[in-house]
Amino acid sequence: MTCAGAAGAAGQRAVDVMEYREYEIERIARQAFEAARKRRGKVTSVDKRNVLETSRMWREIVHRVQDEEYSDVEL
Repeated sequence: MTCAGAAGAAGQRAVDVMEYREYEIERIARQAFEAARKRRGKVTSVDKRNVLETSRMWREIVHRVQDEEYSDVEL
């Protein structure tokens, strides 16, 4: 949820909430790798690991899935 007033207005508020489960990330990663096998054999995963804990988790899980199941696909 993000709520903001007019540009620079006093009282602005911004809130970000993200929650992921390991199985959700694995499912999405597998779909991406399967699609890549039918195309150019490449998956790009972009994250903000220096800021977001969820990004660090995404990176770890996507790399693990690639290493264990899709070593033929470039990540």
